[in-house]
Amino acid sequence: MHPTIIHSKNPSSTPPGENMRGIERTPRLARLCRLSFLVVAAGCANESDSPTDQSDAGASTGRKCEQLDGGDTSERFANNQDGTVCDHVTGLTWEQEANETPADWESAAKYCANAPLSGSGWRMPSFDELASLVKKGTRPSIDIEAFPGTPRAAFWSSTILEPPLDNEAYAIDFTDGAEGSSLRSAASLLVRCVR
Repeated sequence: MHPTIIHSKNPSSTPPGENMRGIERTPRLARLCRLSFLVVAAGCANESDSPTDQSDAGASTGRKCEQLDGGDTSERFANNQDGTVCDHVTGLTWEQEANETPADWESAAKYCANAPLSGSGWRMPSFDELASLVKKGTRPSIDIEAFPGTPRAAFWSSTILEPPLDNEAYAIDFTDGAEGSSLRSAASLLVRCVR
């Protein structure tokens, strides 16, 4: 089963997430998400990715975000106190406060590549990575202690549909965790960067 394709008629007049309403859930994609994290390498760090970067030699930069053994998720997220959150389950570092300016897919990807966050290597998350943040049964459908102020809106992923629909990308609406896709050039959605 594939998600319903949503086309935004007038993205400038549509609030973020509105063009994602009513899309069907895709259990197949959720299963793929769980499987993909079995092979994710722990690479969540709050320091510069370059071991030779000495631009701030006095700063504390040795803390890494490691995956927890045994699937313990009681302390899944850690606030790095620098605008980022470490996910101990996936080993990823997330932007704590999402960029609340709706953008088309390409602009969202550019924002993440140049995100004003500590360290380097920021990018738009894949669908599986973004889906790992969904917290079922809550509104918004995300851990609001780790990600306070998250808008109830749709967020882009970097995952593009297969041709002939490759002008669309998958997205998740954090109002209720609904999954779907939108036109990359027309829809204005939000983005939360990851590395």
